[in-house]
Amino acid sequence: MSQRKRTNNFFEEKAGKNDVYAFNKAHVNRQEVRDYCSKLLEHHWDYCGDTHFQQDAVENPQQRWWEMYLSWVLYKVAEFKGQKVTGEGPDFCIFLPDGKKLWIEAIAVKVGTNENEVTRPPNGHAGALPVDKMVLRVTSAFADKVRKIDKYIEQKIIAPEDAVVIAINTGEMRDSDLADQYPPLAVRALLGVGAMAFKISVQLGDAVERSDEVEVVFPEQKSVQKSHLASISTEGLLNNPSVSGVFTSTRHLVDMIDSGSDIKILLNPNARTALNPEVFKFGTLIS
Repeated sequence: MSQRKRTNNFFEEKAGKNDVYAFNKAHVNRQEVRDYCSKLLEHHWDYCGDTHFQQDAVENPQQRWWEMYLSWVLYKVAEFKGQKVTGEGPDFCIFLPDGKKLWIEAIAVKVGTNENEVTRPPNGHAGALPVDKMVLRVTSAFADKVRKIDKYIEQKIIAPEDAVVIAINTGEMRDSDLADQYPPLAVRALLGVGAMAFKISVQLGDAVERSDEVEVVFPEQKSVQKSHLASISTEGLLNNPSVSGVFTSTRHLVDMIDSGSDIKILLNPNARTALNPEVFKFGTLIS
């Protein structure tokens, strides 16, 4: 597959099977989305060494938007300096104030297939958010990127002293913004923390006395059930010291955000190369 041309039009190519790409490319009322994506792409070319970027966007618009958006936030909003990554390597390489390199590998989570698919209740029906399935999708995305990071370390593209962040977007999973609350999805998926619960003191005896004090707690949950035969660890970040932290966002490309305010930053307490949270002038630090 060869890149026929390189323009600032994110929707340059002929539409394929992806409904998001096709709709926003063709509909008369989506010019604002097209203009927004073109703005990001024009900026992104300075940092993108991928010659197939526009063609791949036809079937993976969320992934490619996420990369464009990250480069906008990192270089335009946060004003980091960096170098263009060409050939093998993570998506971005920026320079921290202390001179160290920070590599960033981006992924947009898919909804999954078969029993792991994140689905909504049918129209007109109530139902619970499939949070455990969302957690599984995030753990899977993280694990995929860890394998790539390990390969880059073996190839000496990433040096032992370099920092690494995996940037995970969940915008394709409908309602992930509702699930990304207390605690956020990344905390549940990567730090072994379970759902929020309420602890109430109860004294049992001849008479039952209940305290009016209610404590909010976050119990451990070191794994999540994938099937009746398998469970998946939710301590991936803690168990991978080569990864310094994670960026997450639940935003979709049609939200047309460009401030970085939606990005949550989760740092790894076990990281081989720790990051100073004060270097990030965007988003929200999860602590």
